[in-house]
Order: sequence, then structure tokens, then C-alpha cells
Amino acid sequence: MKRKSHPTSRRADLDRKYPRCRVYAVELSPEVLNHRGFRDANPHYVDGQACVYIGMTSLTAEQRLHHHLTGIRFPSEIVHHFGVALRPEILPATSAKPRSKAMKLEREIARRLRAAGMGVWQG
Repeated sequence: MKRKSHPTSRRADLDRKYPRCRVYAVELSPEVLNHRGFRDANPHYVDGQACVYIGMTSLTAEQRLHHHLTGIRFPSEIVHHFGVALRPEILPATSAKPRSKAMKLEREIARRLRAAGMGVWQG
């Protein structure tokens, strides 16, 4: 019988596979507010605030945005249809991190931006 791997060991395996991940932000066009899933994910959105996608990648942010916009390598449909440009200025200055730490940072940034009234879609 095959044993299930422990979540901690799986996380360590992913950190070894992706040791240098970056969190990035993409501005989304205001038309994203017509997307029901986006509206449902942002019940406290404040009219006039920006809408953004927060993601994580082992590529550069520019490469990953290109993949989203052109439909290469598992694009986010939200970014594919509504992505406008990178928004590095809304992120804290950080260096590349192991995947597990980048995932935590991605969630924390999304939480803070939502709390500020922004519309946020998270990868």
C-alpha cells in the first residue's frame, strides 16, 4: 500500500524544485468587475479602487505576464482576458523566495489589498 506523503515533506520538495519564486501584481481592466466570480471574491470592493491579480512565478514577472496574455503555460483566465500591465509599485520590495514562503507572501499581499478596498484575484 502506498503511503501518502506528509504535507511538510511535499512543501520541502516544492521548495527544492522552485527555490526562487517571485510575487508579482498585474493591473486588471475595470471590465473585470463584470465578471461574476471576481465580484463574488471581492464583496468589500470600493468603487474607483484598482483591480489587480496577485501571482507567484519562478520566471520573471515580465515573462509570466507574457504567458498569461498569450495563453502559454497555464494562464490565469482573468489575466488572459483583463490583464493590462505589471504593477510592481503596489508590492513590498522583496527578493526571490522559496515557493512556500512566496505562497504565504502572495496570500498576505492579497489580503492587505482587499482590506484596502481593492479588487483582487489571486493565483
